[in-house]
Amino acid sequence: MAGTTNGAAKRPRRKDGTFERAPLRERMRNLSVEKKRAMRFLPTTPKAIALAQHEQPEQLPPNRGQPLVLPAWTFSGIISSYSPSFRNPDEAVRHSKENARNMRNDCSIMECVESRQRAVELLNWHIAPEDDTDARQVKACETLTRLMKKTPNFKKYRHAMLEAIWYGRYAVNQRWQWCFDEGKKRAIIGGWTPLNGDKLVFGYDDGTGKYDPDRIGIKINLATYPFEDEEDRLNAQPTIDGYAYFPPPWKRPCLAVHKHIIEDAAFEDPFAAGSLHGVGVRSRIYWTWFQMQEALAMLIEFLERVGLGITIYYYPAGDEAARGAVEEIAKNQRQNNYLLVPRVNGDPSLDAYGVERVEPNAGGAQVLQDAIVMLFAHRIKRYILGQTLTTESDGAGLGSSGISDLHKWGFFQIIKSDAIDLEETMTREVLKNLVDFNLPEASQWDLRFVIDTEAPDVQGQLEGMEKAFNMGLEIVEDDVRDMLGLSKPDGNQKVLSMAGMSGGSNALMGAGIGGNLAGQPVGTSSGGKFGEKIDGGGDDPAKAKEEKERSMAGQRPK
Repeated sequence: MAGTTNGAAKRPRRKDGTFERAPLRERMRNLSVEKKRAMRFLPTTPKAIALAQHEQPEQLPPNRGQPLVLPAWTFSGIISSYSPSFRNPDEAVRHSKENARNMRNDCSIMECVESRQRAVELLNWHIAPEDDTDARQVKACETLTRLMKKTPNFKKYRHAMLEAIWYGRYAVNQRWQWCFDEGKKRAIIGGWTPLNGDKLVFGYDDGTGKYDPDRIGIKINLATYPFEDEEDRLNAQPTIDGYAYFPPPWKRPCLAVHKHIIEDAAFEDPFAAGSLHGVGVRSRIYWTWFQMQEALAMLIEFLERVGLGITIYYYPAGDEAARGAVEEIAKNQRQNNYLLVPRVNGDPSLDAYGVERVEPNAGGAQVLQDAIVMLFAHRIKRYILGQTLTTESDGAGLGSSGISDLHKWGFFQIIKSDAIDLEETMTREVLKNLVDFNLPEASQWDLRFVIDTEAPDVQGQLEGMEKAFNMGLEIVEDDVRDMLGLSKPDGNQKVLSMAGMSGGSNALMGAGIGGNLAGQPVGTSSGGKFGEKIDGGGDDPAKAKEEKERSMAGQRPK
């Protein structure tokens, strides 16, 4: 017994000579440093300890549920401060914060960005159940839809979230409150304010396990921020861009964050490591916009100097009085572009005083204008909207209809992508909280916030039904009503119908879906085409056929 280790002397032996398992506390004490380090992300429960000791490896996800490498390890350096957090990766912010703000004042750019925002925010939306045949899920979706519609200015709420298209990341600072819905106390978003994406700070895990890799901070002014207590003060940490407040997890539902493009930066560019948390249109177009501003400055300078022509005033060389008099005359002409040129005395062919006008050459200005519009402005519009026909007119010549459809299809693909991104954010940041606060039993279902990006092609479906009807296929009346969004009338409602408009026994069901005699099942008409008047059953068939042939031949019926 003297040679035993790790407390084996205190443990009883089994019949086969091995020792019994040590108590949990003792096993924890005897774990190696490597295993303790590997367990830093796992709960300290008996089951977790057993998993860390590889006693039940089949219950562990790959790599114990941890990423293969942390993002901070994949760059040539780490640019941070006391609190591990990413810098803003936006190219405009990195080069000039003043330019980053001024870009938003460029109406030609914001016209395109706001067009994308409006196109998405005006779409209809609904909450979709995981199984639309489950009455409980359908009922839960109806309740959650009512609660979400109680959000003040919900259209503007979605518009604010879509500001991430420009900044790359954007947030809504929302306030929760209680309300009564169908006699039950419910939690809803009672108010909200937009939160500029440049104020957001995203933390990262440096590998020590001390920091939550999903934590999000907000830049604050320490002089004005009212901390609740000392623990709350500790959540304000210094970053490279100043102090940021990192709210604790229980405050996280008060912040809804939307991100645009999520990508990884190059190994040699640790300043752009924050691209993992969103890159926007501003960063993409910044250098093109910057070159456009340089070209625009050259154009304005050209117009100021020679755009309106140059007037040359001559005066005798060496005569300051003459120079002053000529300069006074030039100023009185209200022209900024003039030159005072002295003339040397002794030239008999030239008068000492004189005026010469040099008209401008518009070729240089046209070159600069074409470069600004075609090279820079169109590039920016095509990147934001995918085309230019939605904001400009362009003579496309022959086949312009197809080109227009192609441009429209490209714009629709961008809008659909933005809508899907917003769906995922609204599901994660808003709908999940509504479920947790109000219907926790619905958390077992995959309920989703869905934006209706594809409206049904009713006209195409009607044409398909017409062809099927003419081929003799029977069509269910209720299916047609559902497709058109029409309700079935009851006995107390006034209805519009083609039945009886021709009078007598020749009453016909008119043009449209399921043209048949009143009371006759669909598909039982004799030889009638879809959408065509059908002969009444009480008339003479031979006479009706003759009338029909005369009508088709353009003759006046007898």
